[in-house]
Amino acid sequence: MAAQRGGVALMDDDTAVPPQAHSSLPQPLQEGDLAAAVPEFALAVCRRLQEAGYSCVIVGGAVRDLLRGRRPVDWDLATAARPEDVQRIFRRVVPTGIRFGTVTVLDYGVPCELTSFRVEGRYEDGRRPQWVKTGVSLEEDLSRRDFTINAMAFDPIAGIVIDPFGGRRDLQAGIIRAVGVPEERFREDALRILRAVRIMSEEGFTLHPDTERAMAAEGPGLRRISGEREGQEMVRLLMGKHVVEALLVVARTGLVHILWPQFAPAITLMQGHAHNRQSVYMHTARTVGHAVKRLPVRLAAFGHDWGKVTTRTPDGRFPGHHQASVELFRPVLKRWHLPNRLQTYVLALIRHHMFGRVENKTLRRWIAQYGVQWVLDLIDLREADALGTDNGPVYESVPELRARALAIIQEEPVLTPNDLALDGRDIMRLLHIPPGPEVGRWKERLYQYVLEDPSRNTPDALQRYLMEHQGESERNGINNEGESENAREQ
Repeated sequence: MAAQRGGVALMDDDTAVPPQAHSSLPQPLQEGDLAAAVPEFALAVCRRLQEAGYSCVIVGGAVRDLLRGRRPVDWDLATAARPEDVQRIFRRVVPTGIRFGTVTVLDYGVPCELTSFRVEGRYEDGRRPQWVKTGVSLEEDLSRRDFTINAMAFDPIAGIVIDPFGGRRDLQAGIIRAVGVPEERFREDALRILRAVRIMSEEGFTLHPDTERAMAAEGPGLRRISGEREGQEMVRLLMGKHVVEALLVVARTGLVHILWPQFAPAITLMQGHAHNRQSVYMHTARTVGHAVKRLPVRLAAFGHDWGKVTTRTPDGRFPGHHQASVELFRPVLKRWHLPNRLQTYVLALIRHHMFGRVENKTLRRWIAQYGVQWVLDLIDLREADALGTDNGPVYESVPELRARALAIIQEEPVLTPNDLALDGRDIMRLLHIPPGPEVGRWKERLYQYVLEDPSRNTPDALQRYLMEHQGESERNGINNEGESENAREQ
């Protein structure tokens, strides 16, 4: 029976993933340890401003990373000084976001972003505030931030953590809690809803109940978010270690209906046999979780079964769902503004993921057409798909296929039609035919012949093949062979 959670019905099987334990979270560092980890350029900026009479602290993700014993990638500083004060105190200042109180200091060899303490107006477009007011207190500035774990500051000169909203406690417990009234934080910027799930995926944290309820209530605001911003969060979410739990929350809070309504039926659409039934959405989440941490494979794992929502037959089969998945997932990749080359690569993985028995000939063709890494990614996708359904027989075939592919990659040259020992001029001379489509058809046929056994790629062997098959009709010879090959790949 389905359990009702946050307005979305999930099957009982969705509870099979145990909650993430937080016993492995690193112990919080002491303030003295934090100061020792701050780079000299950030210390110098803080020291200079404090000597000039303005407080200056490290804020945001850098504080969270320091408290977890990690080396921050970005160092964001906030100060009581206004942008004009900063420009007066330092020699080299770039007004990178002066409308929002942000400038970049270049005095110490490393660009240092510095933002004045501020509060903001409403986010009418879901992204930018109507107005920004500087000259406020540090606590007021921290109160506008998204989650308590991001609403801490560290003064590296005094060596103290400023934590007015309990972020350090939540960080140690592995809890994502919105600052203040969660509905207000999500109305200010709806992307924070998706950011919360992304943090879950990356860190294994859990949502505070009030924050999760607010995410479900304010989810429609995500419709105002640009596809590019959505894609940036989703890429990180899909690459997270705890992606299965995160994707289940996306369903539980109703966000699937808002972000990808065309895939929402997968939440309750069932697949499998009586002894091994699961929703298509649960299978998708598990497939992503089993996939290797390569972005193309994770993306393909997420989109590989979207077509099942439109292709299910009364007897429970999904004929042609791989091609339907390509058509449904293509607009999502485009909306996320992913590079065109990556989109093409991922869609090719989805299109071919339902392969049956793969002959070496097909492996050689795939290697030539898509590349070595693509073939290995396709096999990894199939393995994740099998593990996501606990389908033993399919999984058993994957190691053998991977071994054959690696042997071909390591032992044979990559062959394309242009690598044949005979070219178009040779074919015209030997068969006494003029330039035209027939030359290309014979070249493709020779290529298929060589793919079966690369040792055949010699002038004598190819000439013998042409002479032996010269009398065959185009219909019974070349075209039928190509159709058989296509059928085997599908």
